Amino acid sequence: MNLTWSELDWRGLSPKLWKGFAPPAGGQFHSTASGNPAFGFFDDFIGYTGGVNLDGTTDIGVPPYYVLTTGDATVKPVDTTLDTSTAAQKLATHLGAAALLTTTDDDEAALAFGGTASEAPFKLDPALGFGDLVFECRVLAHSDSLVTDHVAWFAGLIESGGQATTKCFSDAQAPAATHDQLGFIKLLADTTGVDSYCMNQGKTAVGTVDIHTLVASQYVKLGFKWDSVADKVSFFVNGVEQTSHGLDKRGMTATEAGSFPDDNFMTAIICLAGKDAADLTLNIDWWACAQYLNAVV
Repeated sequence: MNLTWSELDWRGLSPKLWKGFAPPAGGQFHSTASGNPAFGFFDDFIGYTGGVNLDGTTDIGVPPYYVLTTGDATVKPVDTTLDTSTAAQKLATHLGAAALLTTTDDDEAALAFGGTASEAPFKLDPALGFGDLVFECRVLAHSDSLVTDHVAWFAGLIESGGQATTKCFSDAQAPAATHDQLGFIKLLADTTGVDSYCMNQGKTAVGTVDIHTLVASQYVKLGFKWDSVADKVSFFVNGVEQTSHGLDKRGMTATEAGSFPDDNFMTAIICLAGKDAADLTLNIDWWACAQYLNAVV
C-alpha cells in the first residue's frame, strides 16, 4: 500500500508543511516527492527506550539520541493513551511518546537527534548545496507547566554543541543566546504563549510573540519550513501556516539578517528548563526533520 500525507494527518505530519518530501520509510527520509535525494528522520517514540545518557550506560533506542538530564530531571517513555472517540480525546492522547520531566529548581532535560554532542547534519546555507528544510513536532504541556516562572522550553534546531547544559537555556532559565537556534520557545515569564525564535550566536533574537497559545494537556503540532531559494522561514501551527509570523531574510535589515542562523550545522532538539521544585512535564508524541540534499534552483 502506498502511504499518503493525508493518511498521516490529524495526529501525524502536516501535509501542507511536508509537501515536496516523500513520506518517511523506516524512520528516515530518503527523497523528495520527485525522487531527488533528501535526508532526515521521523520518530513517533513507539519502542523508545530512553536514549543515551551522558555516562553512556543506558540503551540508545532508535534513532540514537543525545540525552541531557541535570539534577533530578529525566527523559523517559510514557504509556500509550490514544483515544480517538472525540475531538477532545484526539487532542489529549498519543501513541508512543517521551516525557521531559523536571522536579527541582534548575533542572534541565533535553533530547537531541544524534548519539553524540557533535552530530548535527542540517544547515541553512544554499551556497553549500543544502535545500529546503522542514521541522515539525507534536508536543503537550501539562497544566502544572502553564504557570509563570515554572518552566521554559524550546523545540527546533540548535547548533552543534548546543545540547550541553545551559547552552539552550541559562542557569536562570532565560535563552542562553550562545548557540544558533531556530524554532519555537516558551519563555519562563510566559504562561501559555509560544513564540517563534531565531538566534545566531549571541546576536539579538528575531521572531514574533504568541504564535500559539497553549491549552493545558492538549497536544499541538509546531513546525517550520525554510525555503532555500527565497531564504524565508514559514511557521506552521497544527498544519496551518501562520502567514503573519514568517521570517524573510532578504527583507530584514542587516542587523536582523545577522541573527539568522546560516553559518553552522544544526540538529533537532527539545529542551525543558525547570524553575520550581515540582513535577513539570513536557510530552513529545513525535518529531521529524528533513532536508533536500541539493538546493532546488
